[in-house]
Order: sequence, then C-alpha cells, then structure tokens
Amino acid sequence: MNTIFNMFTDIVLSLPTWELIRSFGLTAYILLFFTTAMGMLLPLNLVTGPTKAVVTIAHQLSGWLALTIALVHGLLLMIDRTMPFSWTAVFFPSWTNGRELSYALGVVTLYLLLIVLLSSDLAPVLGKKLWKKIHFFSYLAFVFAFVHGVWAGTDTLTTWGTAIYASTGGIIFVLTVLHVLLRRKPLQQSVKRAVQQKN
Repeated sequence: MNTIFNMFTDIVLSLPTWELIRSFGLTAYILLFFTTAMGMLLPLNLVTGPTKAVVTIAHQLSGWLALTIALVHGLLLMIDRTMPFSWTAVFFPSWTNGRELSYALGVVTLYLLLIVLLSSDLAPVLGKKLWKKIHFFSYLAFVFAFVHGVWAGTDTLTTWGTAIYASTGGIIFVLTVLHVLLRRKPLQQSVKRAVQQKN
C-alpha cells in the first residue's frame, strides 16, 4: 500500500504543477464568466424557446464546472514545488497584507460560488424570494474572481491575459448596464416586442 501511495505521490510531484495551477485558475475564471453572463442574459428575455432552455442548462453546467476546476486549482497549490501553500492557507487564507488579500479573494469566490450553486438546488425549499437574494452573490463572486485574477495572476500583463480580463469584464459591465436600463418597464416591453418580431 505504501509503495502504491509513494508511486502516486511521485507521479503527482512530477507534473508541471505551476503550469497546471495557472491553466486551471484561468479556466475556472472563464467558466465563471460564462455562467455569470448567461445568468444575466436569461432575465432580459433576449433568448426564448429552445435556445433559452439550452442557455439555462449551459448556465448551470458551467457554474458547477467552474467550482470543480477552481477547487482543483486550489488543491494544486498545496503540492506545487515553486511556491507551496498549506491547506489552511488555501481554505482559510490570511488578510494581513495585499498579496495575501489577493489570494483570499480567490478563496472567497470559491465559497460564494458554492453557496450560490447549492441555493439553486435548494430553491424549492428556500423559496423564490430568498433564492434570488442569495443568487446576487454570483455577481460578487465574479468581481472577486476578476480582482483575484488580475492582482494575483502571473499572466495578467501578457497581451492575451489582458485581452481576456478586459473583454470578460467589459461584457459583464455592459450586461449590468442593460439590467439597470431594462428595469424600466416601457423599455423592457419594447425590447421584448422587438425580440418577438425577430423570431
């Protein structure tokens, strides 16, 4: 048994952990962006019928995938040889300085996402009103993930890294503005009529 465990440990430690940490972190962020963007798109009634059903499934699936991959991202930090983290630092981070704060925001994002996803599964028990209030944490989770990625990410200053954060942040900003504007019922009704005429 010890031999198998040692072999497994050797295999894990031989992996390019630093590259995997970065890849999993960025993938989790992009999936979080997708689930947030699709979640913001659904109430606008810009997609209807079968398309809306597909977007709903994609919204839910990308949320759980983001959580899973973000968890792997955190766990890999504990076996990284370049800059290893203790399990307490991964799950209960310190807030004592700026650098640690940037890591802590990533952990808080993980917990917020978990709360939002579980509340969705428990929506019939919680009730629509409470579920909607808890669901607003998803916006906060995206903001925290954005700041965590820009601040703590080592690829932020690359051309492609800047493009990813600028485009995803910009799209969420535009969708937020649309949500604010479309709260005005006359405008919401005119947009809905335009979409229905298009279909």
